[in-house]
Amino acid sequence: MSVIKVQGETYQSVDDLNATIYNLEADLEKMPSDTPEHEKLAQHVAALRAAAEESGSGEPPASPAPVAEPGPDTADEENEEDKVEVTHSLRDAAENGKELVCPLCGHDIDFPEVPPLDPNVERCRDCKGWGSVLTGSRVDGHVWRNCPTCQGQGFTDEHSVISRIPELKAAATPGAPGALWNPETEQWDRPPGQQPPWAGAVWDSFLGQWG
Repeated sequence: MSVIKVQGETYQSVDDLNATIYNLEADLEKMPSDTPEHEKLAQHVAALRAAAEESGSGEPPASPAPVAEPGPDTADEENEEDKVEVTHSLRDAAENGKELVCPLCGHDIDFPEVPPLDPNVERCRDCKGWGSVLTGSRVDGHVWRNCPTCQGQGFTDEHSVISRIPELKAAATPGAPGALWNPETEQWDRPPGQQPPWAGAVWDSFLGQWG
């Protein structure tokens, strides 16, 4: 393959000459057409085209298809989406959206629509399950405290002594001064050590007074 010389420039092959023509034409498109530089470069490109035609190569090769710039790796994004954190904890799956799996076999577990409740406990009646109660204090650090009934747990044992204590009925005001309310009989007992105010008086435990 012979060397091609055009206007003092040497090209090692026809392909080298065609590549130069292609690059110079791209520069022409970017330059203003009414400048001397554009006219001079256009004349040079015309001379190169004539030399290429004389070499029997015909027209320069068409513009190559633009190469797409590498974008973000979608495969990595899909892999990130496929990576789901798993957990054996029912609470962790509910609160953090993790996938619930069996701790023994490792297979997926369908999350229950309603988590099972412990049949041996019940929600604390005093704190309504919050575990804390307001004290009414305005002192910083004493505005609330742990519920004394459930000890801050929010629930009580269904079989505990606290849960089996009956609610005491509101007793009427005693008719006799010093009468004591008896929660077992739900009646007023006569004042301790007090004698009947008159002979033959009988203590009425229901009314809480001497009759």
